[in-house]
Order: sequence, then structure tokens, then C-alpha cells
Amino acid sequence: MTTPLTCREPGCGSTVALSPDGFCVNHDVARRAAVEAGRAKGGAVTGARAAKSRTITLDELASWGPLEGLEDVARWQGKVAQRVATGDFDARTGDVVSYALANMGRTLEKVAEMDRRLKAAQAEIERLRAKMEQERP
Repeated sequence: MTTPLTCREPGCGSTVALSPDGFCVNHDVARRAAVEAGRAKGGAVTGARAAKSRTITLDELASWGPLEGLEDVARWQGKVAQRVATGDFDARTGDVVSYALANMGRTLEKVAEMDRRLKAAQAEIERLRAKMEQERP
């Protein structure tokens, strides 16, 4: 088994993107300007993304109204979609809030189903009690 080629810089050990001279991008003098330009461009893109990303304040959430039922979840989803579409929220913020709202919607649906089943069971118990009372001598 052969050992892979590594960067010629002592202590580096990188095997990725080696130049014909045997240096990685971080230690290759010939590629230094291109690497620095790429880092600057990446920093500008990341900085712009970070500037768009923001925290939603409690006051803003309060202005959206209550969040208690399925109708409220749907209304909030609409507000999130509108803010993402207009650029007020970045896509990541929209995704996170939408995911949380979808989970809440599913939970509310499950709670409503359990409530319906409980009421049906209680009605059946009352029906059986009434039947037993009628059958008593």
C-alpha cells in the first residue's frame, strides 16, 4: 500500500488540491492571491447572508395575533411566507418558523382528535349508565 502524497509544508499533511509543486492551497505561494480573493468573496457573501438573517422580536410576534388554533397556525404561515417572499426574512428563518408552525399544527390536530375520541367515550359511558339504570328493578 502506498502512502498518499501530502503537502510539502512541514507539519501540514494535507492531501487535498495539491499543486504540481506539491503544496496545498494554504501553502502554495503561486495560488495565494487567488485564495485570498476567494476568501474575501466568501466573506462578503456570508456577511450579506448574516445581515439578512435576524431574530424575530416578541413585539413583532405579538402583532401577529394569537397562536392557539389551526386557523392561527395558517394565518402565521401566511405571514411567514409573505415575509420570506418580500425579503424581510431570509429563507432559513422562514424554514425554521414554518417547520415549528407545521409541528404545532400537527400537534393541534392530534389533540383535537383525542378530544373527539374522549367525548365519544364519555358519551358511550353515559349511555351505558343510563341503560343500566333503566334495567334495574
